[in-house]
Amino acid sequence: MRLAFTNFSIKSPTGRKSGRFFLALFWGIFLFLTHPMLCQAGFVSATPFADASWEMVAEYPLLGSTGVVQSVCATEDYIICIENYNDLTTDPDVVSAYYKNDTDKDGNPVTQYSLALQVQDADYAHANGMAYNPVTHEILVSGYSSPDASNFGCIFRLDPDTLEQKERVQISDSYNILGIGYLPSTGGYLIQTDTNGGYSFKILDASFQVVDDWGTYPFDFYMENFQDLCVSGDLFFIFPLTMHLGIGNFLQTYSISQKTLLSDDAVDFGFSDDIVSNEPEGLCETNPGEFIAIVNLQKSDGTRLLRLYRTRVPYLFHISTSSAEHGSVSESGDVSRGEEKTISYTADSGYRLAKLSVDGSYLPVTEYPDSYTFSDVQADHTLAVTFEPIPTATPTPTETPAITQTPEPAVSKAPASSTVSFSSVASHFAAFWKGTVHAGSAAVQKTCAFLAGAGRTVGRAFHSLAGKAGAGFHAFRSAAASWFRHLASAGASLFARIRKADPVFLAMPFVLLVLILLFVLRLRYVRRIRRERSRKALEHRRRTYEELVREFTENPKDEKVSIDELLLTIDELQKEEQKNT
Repeated sequence: MRLAFTNFSIKSPTGRKSGRFFLALFWGIFLFLTHPMLCQAGFVSATPFADASWEMVAEYPLLGSTGVVQSVCATEDYIICIENYNDLTTDPDVVSAYYKNDTDKDGNPVTQYSLALQVQDADYAHANGMAYNPVTHEILVSGYSSPDASNFGCIFRLDPDTLEQKERVQISDSYNILGIGYLPSTGGYLIQTDTNGGYSFKILDASFQVVDDWGTYPFDFYMENFQDLCVSGDLFFIFPLTMHLGIGNFLQTYSISQKTLLSDDAVDFGFSDDIVSNEPEGLCETNPGEFIAIVNLQKSDGTRLLRLYRTRVPYLFHISTSSAEHGSVSESGDVSRGEEKTISYTADSGYRLAKLSVDGSYLPVTEYPDSYTFSDVQADHTLAVTFEPIPTATPTPTETPAITQTPEPAVSKAPASSTVSFSSVASHFAAFWKGTVHAGSAAVQKTCAFLAGAGRTVGRAFHSLAGKAGAGFHAFRSAAASWFRHLASAGASLFARIRKADPVFLAMPFVLLVLILLFVLRLRYVRRIRRERSRKALEHRRRTYEELVREFTENPKDEKVSIDELLLTIDELQKEEQKNT
């Protein structure tokens, strides 16, 4: 780390300068005490790029004959770059979007880092810096130098979906802007000015007003200029321009809160011997602790290329656990990238694990009864557990008359493990109702005892019938028992939810039962009335027919009239009967 200090010294009583010793001692103690503060968020150390290894993940030809890709940023779905097509003209620059992930925004599989969209319709001056604002969903491009004087001190708004330029905003008329980064903590921006502004760092609010100025660049580093900057938490990173100095490439790390240059680490991209020139231009963070660097290079045969290099720095991810009642859970903690962490949880006496949620998704508790392990950790995670009381079945014993069974011929029976008796279902349901809904109620306890006894009686009868029916009936018995078991479980869940919701709703099952009983009684009453009416009508018709026949047989002289009357009377009686029906 190189810092430029003034010639500060303290004279000892002897007159000799001892300030350098005390200054060095003070600075060492200060760094030792504040080192944890400099290790921002997930980074393991304050110098994350020390000894970083880089891997080339993509390579594309430059489109302009003198074009250079100047800046890069990452959105949720893309890595977006701008190629300054011609720095001496106002020709439209090339904006390219590459897939950041192995799926597109609709979830379709794609080749990671392949070209997704490319647009060339607007000039962005030199396009030296880029920053993505996820809140406003737009990209800010710092123009830097331009042959068009109206672009001085301007930034450009860019649509990250269509890659089209939306507007130009002038920030200053006294300096240009080299790099720009978004600050999630404030919604503002961090910028670095050009030499006209003394290469100073400034903090802007969301409306691009300066709220903090670091002043002229105070750090002692041998460089020509600066490229784009990349912000990650309290740290930000810059490639200083050293292409023509013959000292190699460097990546600087700064602290925003400390306003300090923390390190300048040498960068080795592992170029082959046919690379005659290279220039790292920018850096973006695609995932926590994962970065993509863009490098312009030229081969010995004159081929000019853009390469994307990836590195993953040492990073700490946080595993958050929620405290649960009636049990204990391991405390939250950090874990390094690629490692694993096991979270243990234990229920109190009389309780058991009811729910397990990992990153918002529920997992089967039978598979993870007492712990869960996060393997190959590459992101932050959350874990939450819920405990519930262990249900206890205490059915009241009831005397029931023994059922005498007549010995029958032996038949094949289903395995004992596949049979579930009605008595056990009724006993469990009675125990649940007694212990959960109205514990302590004498009437309910009697009802539960009655249900348990009735269940055992029905169960014995059922087993007796099953023994006579053979293996086919045993299969039916198992299916029926399973159905009743699921029905009892569903009923228990329903009553538990009603009980938790509001005690008033406990009366709902009884109201429903009363309504059903009233409906059945009314139906039986209507049927009885109809049968009585039909019986009376038939009796009346039989008597009428008997009287008509008797009159006809007693007066045979008027046979024609008597037969007509008989037929007419029968017809009227039938019509009246149909009307009554």
